[in-house]
This record gives sequence, structure tokens and C-alpha cells, in this order.
Amino acid sequence: MDSEFASKIQAVVGGDFDPCGGFAPTLDVHKTQVVRVLAILHAHPDFKFEFLTDMVVVDHPGSERRFEVSYLILSLRLLGLRLSGLRLGPRICVRTYLEEDESLDSVTSMYKSADWLEQDITEVYGIVFRNKHN
Repeated sequence: MDSEFASKIQAVVGGDFDPCGGFAPTLDVHKTQVVRVLAILHAHPDFKFEFLTDMVVVDHPGSERRFEVSYLILSLRLLGLRLSGLRLGPRICVRTYLEEDESLDSVTSMYKSADWLEQDITEVYGIVFRNKHN
């Protein structure tokens, strides 16, 4: 992802942006802003991050911010990288942190793939997703 595109994302949605994040450029947002930020990235005509490829949780036992929850999203319209005949668009990670027993709003209204991912996270880590659309 080029720095101009990364800067544009940060200017539109805010948050702390690390263009060289581990798996993908990473945008850290407060837990109350996850749905708002994902909605902007999903619908904004310059971004169109319309596919949630995965949700990942890292458990930090004993830490004040016990759970690190990451949403890995892909833009299918902004095709760029060519890999084995497939064209892959840019991807980014939207990450937030939760204390134990905190919950998040569901993103199933935007991303159908979130249904199973959120269910799995609830079963494994006990994180509850509110306002789930099935």
C-alpha cells in the first residue's frame, strides 16, 4: 500500500495508523469506534474494503488490555497486486483492545463473513458481539 493511500485512510477515519503493521498496514481504533471505522472503509468510494477475510484475537492474560481483536479487510475494487493470475487489492487490519468481560458491536450487517468468525470468537474467548444481524 503506498503512503499516499495510507495517509488518505488515516485522514478520513482517524486512529493510529502503522503503514508497516505485521500482516498488513494496521489502524488502531478505540473499541467504540470499530463499527464506524469499518463502515467508512466499507462504503467510501476511494476505499471499498468490502471483504472481511478474517478476525483474529490475541489473548494477553494478566494484561489490562486482555484481548487484541483484529479485523482483516480487503478491497476487491482497488485491484493492484498480481499474484499467480489473481489480482488482489489492498488489505488493512483494523485493531482494537478489550479488557476482560467487555463486548464489541457486531459487524455482520456489513460483512456476512463476520457471522461465523464472531461466533467462533465468542465460543473460544467469551467475547460477546452485540447487535448481531443473522
